[in-house]
Order: sequence, then structure tokens, then C-alpha cells
Amino acid sequence: MKNRTRKDKPIFKAKKHGSVLGAIITLVAIAALVFVGYSAGRPIIELIRGDRQGQVTEPNTDAPDVTKDLPMVSQPKTEDSSGESSQDDSYEPEPAPVDRILYISYPGESASDYSEYILSLAENAAGKGYTACVIELVAEGGAVLFSDSGSLANESGAVPGNAIADLGGLCSSVSGLGLTPYARVSLLSDHIVSWYDKSTSYMIEGSTYRWLDDTAERGGKPWLSPFEQGSLDYTGELCLRISQAGFSGLIAGEVEFPPFRSRDLEYIGESVKSGDRHKALTDFAKNACDSFNNEKEFRIELDAYDVISGGAEILSDPEALCTKSLVVRFELSSLDDRITRSDGSQVSFEGLNWEYKLRAAVKLVSETLGGMGVTYQPLVAAEEGEDGVGELMGELGFMSVIIEIGD
Repeated sequence: MKNRTRKDKPIFKAKKHGSVLGAIITLVAIAALVFVGYSAGRPIIELIRGDRQGQVTEPNTDAPDVTKDLPMVSQPKTEDSSGESSQDDSYEPEPAPVDRILYISYPGESASDYSEYILSLAENAAGKGYTACVIELVAEGGAVLFSDSGSLANESGAVPGNAIADLGGLCSSVSGLGLTPYARVSLLSDHIVSWYDKSTSYMIEGSTYRWLDDTAERGGKPWLSPFEQGSLDYTGELCLRISQAGFSGLIAGEVEFPPFRSRDLEYIGESVKSGDRHKALTDFAKNACDSFNNEKEFRIELDAYDVISGGAEILSDPEALCTKSLVVRFELSSLDDRITRSDGSQVSFEGLNWEYKLRAAVKLVSETLGGMGVTYQPLVAAEEGEDGVGELMGELGFMSVIIEIGD
């Protein structure tokens, strides 16, 4: 073996300080280049991979807007973990105080005395801060709920045994409780007097037979006809007697035609086939208004469903209405999940609770009536409680609401 001397090269070469610094700079530069290259190249790689996997890189703008015909409703506030509202309450107006008006409907002959029933509910309402009450005096179907109603109502059997004996006295008693008394009458949905007196009913053209809304075997019924003078005289007398009793206002409901089928129009003839038959409804309402006293409050009641669907035929010519004040009944249980409007579009109430269903219905009614030059007061069947209904109507901007308490 050869001996090693000082002149032999060492196994490890000693490093100089300048070489170390250069190596560090070189490493940093390489790392930076790798990072920039990866950042710039990654989207390109993902794009290539995405295309290979069939991913869509552009939004699909051809999808139909399935919500364009649905009612817009406000969404409830959300709360964070602290329990505070996520919305700024300082931007929300305070709900205006709402005058609550009680609607009293006839309970049928189950009540021993309708007058006592009315006064009991009215006294309770006065204690809760209600300002007025609406009393049903002519029920849908034709029952006349006060005995001093005139000879034709009594002779036909339209007055039940528990009817109000002294209408003027009842009106004074309600006023004495601090409530303003209003009356509600059903004008054309009468199946009692129209059976008794042919001069008030629809007749089959060219015959002496009444028209019925179905066959007699199936329980078909006649209706008061707005084209007949007998109907005008009968309902005019009822409205006059209500006015004389001291009621401050009158709400007239069912100012409408029966649900005619095509063959019914052929049976009855030209009066109901005419394109301007709605004039008979506006004239009939005006007769009731004039008979009651056109210096007092007079309103026509419509159903929210009919307003939204376009079935409220009396609105065909708003300028011809004897009053610009309406009442719209919001009976939420009668609103279908979907309603087809006159233009063929649909609105949906599917999945909404009572509050948001009512919000949606109010919005749609307001949109429909907008531009007609009319105002309306809501009548709500308060199935979910009277307090909540009053607060909601105030939030929606109404000054007063008529509330019908459920059984």
C-alpha cells in the first residue's frame, strides 16, 4: 500500500463562504420558479381534466324561470348564534295600529236566540278593544235573520225561528257597547224567496219554469235574478229596513251570477249570454246602495279567489261601480294550492303556512285591483288566532281589518 503524504488531496474538499451564499440564492430562485409554475399551470390542468370528464364550464342560461308566475312572499328573519336578528331592525317601520272589526256570522238554529248570541260576542269584542262589528243579516242561501223584514221574507219561510225580533233595539245595544254596527247581506245567492216567487228568479226562456242550478233530483236550486224587477224590489226593501234600524254601513256579498254551465246559458237565453251582462250586477248593487242610503257606508264584498282568478265579474267595469270601497274575504282554506288566472298564468300557494299564504294572497289581490281606482278592506277568517291576524294586517299597511273568529 502506498503511503499517504501532505501533498495528497484530501478526501473532502473544504468549502469557502462565498460558495455557500450562492448556493442558498440558487435554491430560493428554484423554489420560486416551481411555485409560480404550479400556480399558473394548475387551472390549465384542471380545465383540461374537467373537459375530459365532461364538466360544464359555462352556466346554462336556457333554463326556464319556474318562479316567475309564483307569488312573491317575504322570508322570515334568521337569527345568529347570539339570538339576535340578522337584519337591521332600525330600517323596519313600526306597524300602524289596526282597528279590529268583529264579523259575526249566523250560527244556524243551534243558537236559541240570535240576538243573545250577537250581544255575547259583541260584549267580549268590546272588552278586547274591537271598534266595530259586522252582523250577518241575510245569509248566503237566502235566510233573513231579522223578523221585521217585510211580508215576502216572512211569507216565503225565509225567516228562521231564532231570528232577531227587534233589529233597531239590537243595533242600539251594540252601539251602547262602544262598537259601530255594520250589516252584511247576501244579495243574489237566494234559494228561498226565489222558490216562493217566480218574479224574482231566472226562468227558462219561452216557458213558465224556473231555472235550477242542477236537476231537481240532485237538489237543484233557483237563484235571485238581477234582471228581474221582483228581485230589485225585494232586496231593496231589506236594505231599507236595515238602514232604518240604525246601522252605520252595509256590506253586500254574492253580487254574482250562479256558476252557469254552457247549456244553462242556452236554457235562460240572451240575458246571460250577452257580453255586457255584468251591467246587471253593477245596477243591482247600485239599487241596494240607494235603498240603504247612499250617504252611509256601502261596500261590495268579493272573495280573494275570485279576484285573483279573474272570476269577479262585477269588476268588468270598475268605473260603473256605485262604490269604490270593497271588502275582500281571505278564507285561506278555500285558496287552492294553484290558481289559474284569466291570462292563463298560474300562482302557487304550495308549502306556505297560514301567515305567508295570507301575505301572498294580499299581494296578488292588491296587484289585481291596482289601477282600478278602488280600495279594499280585508276580511279574514282567523283560523290561527285573531291577534296574529291584526298584527299582520298592520304590518301590511292596513288601517282596519274585519276578523271572523273560527268555531
